This record gives sequence, C-alpha cells and structure tokens, in this order.
Amino acid sequence: MTYLLRMVGKSKWNQIEPSMKVEEYPSHPVTADLKTDVKNRLSVWRIESLENKKEIEDIAVALGVCRDQINKIEMVVLSEDELLESGFEITNDPDSANSLEEYNHMHRDIAKLKYQCIGQFAEHIVNALNDEKNFVLYTKKQLKSLIKKRIDSKEIGTIFFESKEEMKKELGL
Repeated sequence: MTYLLRMVGKSKWNQIEPSMKVEEYPSHPVTADLKTDVKNRLSVWRIESLENKKEIEDIAVALGVCRDQINKIEMVVLSEDELLESGFEITNDPDSANSLEEYNHMHRDIAKLKYQCIGQFAEHIVNALNDEKNFVLYTKKQLKSLIKKRIDSKEIGTIFFESKEEMKKELGL
C-alpha cells in the first residue's frame, strides 16, 4: 500500500471533531494548510511503506530545507488508494517540487482541485488524524540532526543553503 504525506499544523486540525460535517469545519485549518498553487495543485510526498523510515526522513529533510530556518515538521499520512477512490487526480511532475533534486522523485501533486475538492481533502485529513499512526512529527532538534547527517554524508550539498543565512548559522555551515 502506498501513502501520501502532506505537511500540516496538527493543532489547527484538533479543533475539528470527527462527527462534524465538512460544512461545519472551521476555515483556519483548511485555508492555512490546504493552500493550492496557481495551477490548483496541492503538494504531497509519496512513500511505499510506513515501515520505511528513511523515506519519511527524506521527506522531512526535503520539506525542512525549503524554509528559511529550521522548524518542526508535522505531516499527515494519507492512503493513496483512498484518495484515488474518492476521485482525486494524483500527478507525478518532479519539476513542480520546490526542494532538493535528490528527493523530488517522491513528490506528487493532487491536481485539478476545485472548491469542493478542498473540503473532501480536508475530510481525509480529519479522518486520518483520528489515528496517531497517521501523524508524523520531527522536532526542530530531530530535523536539524537529519539535515546535518545528510550534509555530512554528502547526500545533499551545502550549495543549496547559499542564500539561507539563518539556516546556515543553525547548521554551522
């Protein structure tokens, strides 16, 4: 079974009760965490197994290095099959990822989203977050350690951090 990971702020979603209808969801979690790009796509990351911690770490690193500074990463785990069964279109365009090339092969987009689809996607997130196994957290300290490990092993180059002064300082580059 394959899974898709999406970065979210879990505390925002905690205010939604599982018994709530989509129409009753507060707007903040939806508008804050489900902002699409100009092509009406949501960025997600694909993994083959929840058991493969390296894949999940790769995604955390890919998301973490795109920021100006290191912060915790929270992700929801969604079933790719369930999303496909619900009619979502999942596309594979690694060029749409805004991260390290080394990890872009894992990037996917939920494509051709319309207003109603955002509500349906939010419902998938709420349902997934009802089970703790569908939530992944990397603290700032854990993420910093992962990124440093990848730099030290030459898995990712320091040139990527050239314009990220705050992050370079945090990583000791």
